[in-house]
Amino acid sequence: PASHAAIVAHLQALIAARRFAEAQTLARKEAQADPEQPDWWDYLAKASDGRGDVLARRRALAEKLALDGAWPSAIRQLKEARDAKDVSFYDQSIIGARLLEFEARYKEEREDEKNGRG
Repeated sequence: PASHAAIVAHLQALIAARRFAEAQTLARKEAQADPEQPDWWDYLAKASDGRGDVLARRRALAEKLALDGAWPSAIRQLKEARDAKDVSFYDQSIIGARLLEFEARYKEEREDEKNGRG
Protein backbone atom coordinates (compact mmCIF):
# COMPACT_ATOMS: atom_id res chain seq x y z
CA PRO A 1 0.00 0.00 0.00
CA ALA A 2 1.13 3.50 -0.82
CA SER A 3 2.03 5.88 1.97
CA HIS A 4 -0.31 8.64 3.05
CA ALA A 5 2.15 11.31 1.90
CA ALA A 6 2.54 9.71 -1.54
CA ILE A 7 -1.22 9.54 -2.04
CA VAL A 8 -1.63 13.16 -0.91
CA ALA A 9 1.09 14.24 -3.36
CA HIS A 10 -0.62 12.29 -6.15
CA LEU A 11 -4.00 13.85 -5.34
CA GLN A 12 -2.47 17.33 -5.27
CA ALA A 13 -0.83 16.72 -8.65
CA LEU A 14 -4.07 15.43 -10.18
CA ILE A 15 -6.01 18.45 -8.92
CA ALA A 16 -3.30 20.87 -10.06
CA ALA A 17 -3.43 19.24 -13.50
CA ARG A 18 -7.22 19.64 -13.45
CA ARG A 19 -7.63 15.87 -13.71
CA PHE A 20 -10.59 16.07 -11.37
CA ALA A 21 -12.30 12.80 -12.36
CA GLU A 22 -9.16 10.79 -11.55
CA ALA A 23 -8.64 12.73 -8.33
CA GLN A 24 -12.26 12.16 -7.33
CA THR A 25 -11.99 8.42 -7.96
CA LEU A 26 -8.75 8.11 -5.97
CA ALA A 27 -9.97 10.30 -3.10
CA ARG A 28 -13.27 8.38 -2.90
CA LYS A 29 -11.37 5.07 -2.79
CA GLU A 30 -9.13 6.33 0.00
CA ALA A 31 -12.07 7.81 1.95
CA GLN A 32 -13.92 4.50 1.77
CA ALA A 33 -10.83 2.57 2.88
CA ASP A 34 -9.96 5.00 5.71
CA PRO A 35 -13.07 7.08 6.54
CA GLU A 36 -11.56 8.52 9.72
CA GLN A 37 -8.86 10.39 7.75
CA PRO A 38 -10.05 13.97 7.06
CA ASP A 39 -7.52 14.48 4.25
CA TRP A 40 -9.33 12.03 1.97
CA TRP A 41 -12.65 13.81 2.44
CA ASP A 42 -10.97 17.18 1.86
CA TYR A 43 -9.45 16.03 -1.43
CA LEU A 44 -12.71 14.38 -2.43
CA ALA A 45 -14.48 17.71 -1.84
CA LYS A 46 -11.86 19.59 -3.89
CA ALA A 47 -11.94 17.10 -6.77
CA SER A 48 -15.74 17.05 -6.74
CA ASP A 49 -15.80 20.84 -6.81
CA GLY A 50 -13.50 20.80 -9.82
CA ARG A 51 -15.90 18.48 -11.60
CA GLY A 52 -18.89 20.62 -10.69
CA ASP A 53 -20.30 17.76 -8.61
CA VAL A 54 -21.92 19.88 -5.92
CA LEU A 55 -23.64 16.98 -4.17
CA ALA A 56 -20.42 14.98 -3.77
CA ARG A 57 -18.57 18.13 -2.67
CA ARG A 58 -21.10 18.90 0.06
CA ARG A 59 -21.19 15.31 1.30
CA ALA A 60 -17.39 15.04 1.41
CA LEU A 61 -17.04 18.43 3.08
CA ALA A 62 -19.63 17.40 5.68
CA GLU A 63 -17.61 14.27 6.51
CA LYS A 64 -14.39 16.28 6.84
CA LEU A 65 -16.07 18.91 9.03
CA ALA A 66 -17.56 16.21 11.24
CA LEU A 67 -14.14 14.61 11.72
CA ASP A 68 -12.82 18.05 12.66
CA GLY A 69 -15.62 18.37 15.25
CA ALA A 70 -17.35 21.21 13.39
CA TRP A 71 -20.79 19.63 13.75
CA PRO A 72 -22.97 22.68 12.97
CA SER A 73 -21.11 23.28 9.70
CA ALA A 74 -21.19 19.58 8.82
CA ILE A 75 -24.93 19.43 9.49
CA ARG A 76 -25.48 22.55 7.37
CA GLN A 77 -23.60 20.98 4.44
CA LEU A 78 -25.75 17.85 4.60
CA LYS A 79 -28.96 19.87 4.82
CA GLU A 80 -27.95 21.89 1.77
CA ALA A 81 -27.06 18.69 -0.09
CA ARG A 82 -30.36 17.05 0.85
CA ASP A 83 -32.40 20.10 -0.11
CA ALA A 84 -30.79 20.68 -3.52
CA LYS A 85 -33.24 20.59 -6.42
CA ASP A 86 -31.54 17.88 -8.47
CA VAL A 87 -31.02 15.30 -5.70
CA SER A 88 -32.51 11.87 -6.34
CA PHE A 89 -34.78 10.21 -3.82
CA TYR A 90 -32.06 7.61 -3.21
CA ASP A 91 -29.44 10.26 -2.44
CA GLN A 92 -31.92 12.18 -0.28
CA SER A 93 -32.49 9.03 1.76
CA ILE A 94 -28.78 8.37 2.25
CA ILE A 95 -28.07 12.00 3.11
CA GLY A 96 -31.07 12.12 5.45
CA ALA A 97 -29.84 9.07 7.34
CA ARG A 98 -26.34 10.51 7.66
CA LEU A 99 -27.83 13.83 8.78
CA LEU A 100 -29.70 12.07 11.59
CA GLU A 101 -26.42 10.41 12.67
CA PHE A 102 -24.59 13.74 12.67
CA GLU A 103 -27.35 15.49 14.63
CA ALA A 104 -27.39 12.68 17.22
CA ARG A 105 -23.60 12.75 17.61
CA TYR A 106 -23.59 16.54 17.91
CA LYS A 107 -26.31 16.41 20.57
CA GLU A 108 -24.41 13.68 22.41
CA GLU A 109 -21.18 15.71 22.39
CA ARG A 110 -22.97 18.81 23.67
CA GLU A 111 -24.53 16.80 26.49
CA ASP A 112 -21.16 15.27 27.36
CA GLU A 113 -19.59 18.73 27.49
CA LYS A 114 -22.43 20.06 29.63
CA ASN A 115 -22.21 17.12 32.04
CA GLY A 116 -18.42 17.30 32.15
CA ARG A 117 -18.53 20.93 33.27
CA GLY A 118 -21.31 20.47 35.77
